[in-house]
Parts: sequence; C-alpha cells; structure tokens
Amino acid sequence: MTMQRLIGAIVFFATFARAQAQDNEWRWDEAVGGVDTVFLEEMTAGEIAQAVRGGATTAIIPSGGLEQNGPYLATGKHNYVVRQMADGIARELKNTLVTATVKFVPQGNHQPATDQMRYAGTISLRTETYEAVLVDIARSLKAHGVKEVILIGDSGGGQQESMARVAEALENEWSDEGVNVWHFPEFYEKDKNAAAFLEQKLNIKQDPITDIHTDYRYEAVMAVADPHTIRAEQRIAADDFATRGVDIGTVERMQEHGRKLIEYRSHMIADLIRNRREQEE
Repeated sequence: MTMQRLIGAIVFFATFARAQAQDNEWRWDEAVGGVDTVFLEEMTAGEIAQAVRGGATTAIIPSGGLEQNGPYLATGKHNYVVRQMADGIARELKNTLVTATVKFVPQGNHQPATDQMRYAGTISLRTETYEAVLVDIARSLKAHGVKEVILIGDSGGGQQESMARVAEALENEWSDEGVNVWHFPEFYEKDKNAAAFLEQKLNIKQDPITDIHTDYRYEAVMAVADPHTIRAEQRIAADDFATRGVDIGTVERMQEHGRKLIEYRSHMIADLIRNRREQEE
C-alpha cells in the first residue's frame, strides 16, 4: 500500500469512528420517556439527562440499613421505608430525582460484634466507608448537573451524624458553585411524632416499646411496599397478626394506614426543604 493510500485509509477510519461515536452519543441521550418514576435506577440515561435539562436539579440520597427487626420483619426494613418516603417527597417537591437507596450503613463493630452486629443478617460499614460512599454519590450527581442534594436517613447508630458531616463538608466546598447539600435529621427524629399521628388521626395506640425491634408505623409502610416483608400471610395463618398490642386486622387496612403515614412524613420533610430554600434566597 502506497503512503497516499495509507493516509487515506487512516483518514477514512478516523472519520468513520467519529461518526460512530457521535451516533452512539446521540443514541444514549435519546429519551423514550413515558415512565412514571422518580428513581434514577428505573430511568434511562437519556431520560435522566432530559429531566435535568428540564429543571429536575434536585436529587435525594436516601439511606436505610440492614439489621434485625424482630421475628416478623425483613432486615431491610429501613430500606423499604426510606424508599417509599423518598418517592413521596420527590413527587411533592416536583423536579426531584431519587438515587438508589444506600442500603449499608454503620451498625456496630465487626469484631467483637457490638450493637446490631450481634444479630444475624446485619451488615455494617465503617463510618469512613459510609461517608466516602455518600460523598462519591453526591459528586456524581453534581457532575450531571444536580444543584441541590438532599440527604435523608431512616436509622440511628451514627447514620445521622455521618450524613450531617458529609453535608456540611460538601456545602462548604461547593458554596461558590451554586450547589447545595443539605441533611435533614428531622426525617428520622421527627418521625417519632408519627406516634401522635397514629393516635390522633388513625386512632391507633401501641403498647410501650419492648425488646422486639418493631413498630406499627414501620410495618404499615412496609406493607405498602410489599406485605411479604412483614410476613403478613404467615402471621395471619398463625392468628398472630398484631404489633405491640395493636390488632392489625387485614393487610388492606394496614396499607391504608401506611399510605397515610407516607403522605404525613413526606409532606413534613418537603415543607422543611421549601423553608430551607427560602432561607437561602
């Protein structure tokens, strides 16, 4: 092959490669749409890019945990609950997306086992690992055009403190770039007010907390997500469908209460976010 032909071939293939790359770039950015979801993991890349361009520049990072929750509840209790709540918050705020739930959080030491790590199925991250995960998720969101990152956690055990540290550090780092990172501890702390909501709005009064790690508030929301996660069928068959002195009755009744709890808690946090925005203006 002559030098002239070799150069021509190189130019041809380079041009073809560029055309292919441009075509692929166009194809990934194609938004099919028509799917009713706020969760990034359920959207295509094109749908996400289009949503951000259209104003969806707020993203929620929900965090739960894997731990023991008594004999009837799946270890992912907090993950099921926080996902339902994040969905409710995002839909009320509008133009808000939700990342995949951060399912692993600090739950105690590994050896010797402490706190929730004393029970089978618990997964515990070191504090530095957990905070690094949150930071990298936030940085990823910022890289894709998100301007407001919201951290909410559905558990204790150091989770809230870690989220607060991450939010403060990134808020300071990005203060001149128009990107906010906020943690709302009220999501976890004020959920205790839902006990009053149960009594006043739903006419449900529970017995005092025992050593069984469960609560009607959580079970009702889990029933909305999936009744299997609270072993509803098995408990009904055993004539033991009750929680802390509350006779649950039917799954449908519990799901109705769960939806009301989701609405109550989601509205509370959405209001706090709107108030924070007003303070920043």
